[in-house]
Amino acid sequence: MIEWKPGKAHFDYLRSRPYIRLPSNTSYLIEKHGDVLYICFEETSGCTKQAQADDWAANLNFFPKKFDVFPGSKIRAHDGLARQYLEVRQEILDLLYSGKYKQIYVGGFSQGAGLTTACVQDIGFRIDRDKLNIEVLGISYSGPRFFSLWKAGLIKKAVKNRLLTIKGRWDPVVYVPFKRMPTFFTFRWSPFKLRLCWPRLTFWGDYGKVTWIGKILRPFPLQHDPAQVGKNLLDKYGC
Repeated sequence: MIEWKPGKAHFDYLRSRPYIRLPSNTSYLIEKHGDVLYICFEETSGCTKQAQADDWAANLNFFPKKFDVFPGSKIRAHDGLARQYLEVRQEILDLLYSGKYKQIYVGGFSQGAGLTTACVQDIGFRIDRDKLNIEVLGISYSGPRFFSLWKAGLIKKAVKNRLLTIKGRWDPVVYVPFKRMPTFFTFRWSPFKLRLCWPRLTFWGDYGKVTWIGKILRPFPLQHDPAQVGKNLLDKYGC
């Protein structure tokens, strides 16, 4: 298996995995090697137009909803991505508590990066709470923000020294939801439903150790393009 450190080689490795796509459209892969567990999440993808549309619907459903890592935690998260993570959460937690693994590596790009953030926080919280003898390390490449600032201290503690968040300058995806995001409607993609609501201001944060790649004065070509992300990673890490 590849060494779990940031760089173009690791980024390309994540993008080339044979992902499993659930009927719910969550794409992920879990691999087991001895006492090491690898959890990878796929970028916005899909082999059909409907699957791609469902992925984009999840991405755009960024309204904050309760994401209770334990009853009453009141953490709020990106609704669309949280729904996707919850599809695989129980499988991940079953492996976490199986007693078979000492090291867990998590990674993803774009949509998969948001799911990586969710996964590392979920695992990190349980390692601390239940005093599990397990280490977790996640690398998130150019993903949207997953958690709001509500209960930020709890989130920060769970991901401290466990999550590397890599963000590209001029990459539009890493800035959404905006740190201060006004909302005045909610929507559902399938079946489509748009509903106006009372205007409110939501607050979002970046978690883990944040590292920037790319050039401040290089907005073009599109900085979220995988080829450009790979180039920026090679410039930053040399591998």
